[in-house]
Amino acid sequence: MRALIFLFSLVLSLSTFAQNDRYTAAMEKAVGELQAAEQTRDFSAPANTFERITAAAPEGEWLPAYYQSYCHIMQAVGAMQQGKPDQITAFLEKAQGALDKAKEISPENPEILALQGYIYTGHIWADPMGNGPMYSPQSVAAYQTAIEAGPDHPRAYHLMGMHLFYMPAMYGGGPERAVSYLEKAAERFESYEPASPMHPAWGSYFNQQLLEQATAKLEKEEK
Repeated sequence: MRALIFLFSLVLSLSTFAQNDRYTAAMEKAVGELQAAEQTRDFSAPANTFERITAAAPEGEWLPAYYQSYCHIMQAVGAMQQGKPDQITAFLEKAQGALDKAKEISPENPEILALQGYIYTGHIWADPMGNGPMYSPQSVAAYQTAIEAGPDHPRAYHLMGMHLFYMPAMYGGGPERAVSYLEKAAERFESYEPASPMHPAWGSYFNQQLLEQATAKLEKEEK
């Protein structure tokens, strides 16, 4: 009996190891696709790849659904830049569905909480006047919650700074409010070490661009 139990445990362990090995290989390839998409701005392929990985991922793995959500947010960014508000909303709905799966696995995760704020910010792009009063406070609250959950993580500071940078000063935004968050994000991008090559590492380049723009606007206003 003991021999049978040992054999069953060994087979189960080997099967789990093989599954995890396949998962890691698939994720590393998908993250490579995502990095390439950051240059081409075509996030449809990695979004589909992460969706497939999410469906087959080992229990407790939040990264595939997180990245699937991020890809859909980036598609919403593209739709915003092209002036297609209906597509913005459609992509954000997909992003929310994927992020909800990640939340179920890791509800207090600062990376996931920050991405929730990004989705709320995205809804403002679709209809700034109509959606701003509802979604702007939700965005700020989500970013603040993410900062409290992970004060050493850079992305919540970056996204808060971005949100404030583009928010009109009359509503409490502008470069003066944004710059402190962008500076804190820059500091954390320098020091923060992702848990693995598969973990989130995006945002540093755009944060530096926003910080330079915010600083330049403040210097211009002082003259």
